[in-house]
Amino acid sequence: MKMINKNTVQKAIIVILSALLITTWCGLFGIVFNPDSIPDPSRPPPGYPYSGSYKIDASTILKSIDSGQSPIFLPETTQIPNSNTSDNLKWTQSEYLKVAFALFEFEWKEGHRNWTINRMVFHRACEENPVGFEDAKIIFDQLIYQEEFRYSSRVIEISLPDGTASWGSGGATHPRPLFGDNEYYLSDLKITANDALRIAEENGGKAARQSIQNKCTLGLYLDENWDVIYYGPLINHSTTLFEIHIDPYTGKIIKTWTNR
Repeated sequence: MKMINKNTVQKAIIVILSALLITTWCGLFGIVFNPDSIPDPSRPPPGYPYSGSYKIDASTILKSIDSGQSPIFLPETTQIPNSNTSDNLKWTQSEYLKVAFALFEFEWKEGHRNWTINRMVFHRACEENPVGFEDAKIIFDQLIYQEEFRYSSRVIEISLPDGTASWGSGGATHPRPLFGDNEYYLSDLKITANDALRIAEENGGKAARQSIQNKCTLGLYLDENWDVIYYGPLINHSTTLFEIHIDPYTGKIIKTWTNR
């Protein structure tokens, strides 16, 4: 009779105990572990079959929200004077969120407080002393239970040059990864998009954009960290001129990259 190697038996026992431990842990926290729970970067994000867009008067909407004036979200066919959607108009993160929260309540007839922020994206053109952004995208998540824990998503996009505020909802939910997805609470985030841009400027961004006479664009992405990316002309097979990752809770610089 062939003898079983002692090391083989030990390894088998470790594998079995590990599987039982994971199964028990997942059961305690209501998590169903299956291959769909593993994030797949090649898999597209869930679509938004229900969507719409409104016109906004970017020059007055912030004051209108503060004063409770309505309507502030206008039909897409509304003609807004060009002077009120100036290309030079820039908003801070807090101003975009003010409009996003107002649209959230207007469209879905509920507040945003039972939802967390999954991602935020901001863009603008490069210039000397850049402050504020030209457009924003905010993705909201809510954890729900459908035989397993899944996320339901909503998205709001605001463009100042276009004078529009758009929304999307519905569609397929996506599985909760084993250790969760981004769930940001604004009260916990110490570094705003405005702060991240300032930190980027002070730590290589300014020099990078000035090296090409500000002929670039900026993208800020809250996704685990604040990723601030300066996009320029094609250099070394890449349009990324400079990139910096910043901890959104501490402002610590995680890493930087310069296209030289």
